[in-house]
Amino acid sequence: MFEKTNGRVDVTLNRRREARRRELCEIAERAARDQQRVTEIVRAADDEDDWKAAGCASSAQWLAQVYRSDYRTAKRITHTSDALRQLPAIDKAMSVGDLTLDQAAAAAEFATPETDAELAREAGGKAPSEITRVAQT
Repeated sequence: MFEKTNGRVDVTLNRRREARRRELCEIAERAARDQQRVTEIVRAADDEDDWKAAGCASSAQWLAQVYRSDYRTAKRITHTSDALRQLPAIDKAMSVGDLTLDQAAAAAEFATPETDAELAREAGGKAPSEITRVAQT
């Protein structure tokens, strides 16, 4: 964990590593909040059939065009967005930056309104694959 230079701990290197780790965590939290807002916008757009008004075949197609993403990403966002309608704890965890979109999507795949709060708590800090394992049990 600690790099040694001439038998001494390289404190400067360790500080740079910690600063990078901390900054990435901060960026992930901001991105999670932004992605949660995207899911809110998608829900509102779906409620008012924006995708139909735009002549698209689906909400995912509309989102891919508007959000400039690939279709697979848009499909995952729209699917997760719809699931979050019934999962307020997971939605809230995203809104405060505790869960990323990847984590929320993994949890939402298996969550029910009854397991929502527990999964939101369990998912924090876990990789999406680990969330899937936890949710399946």
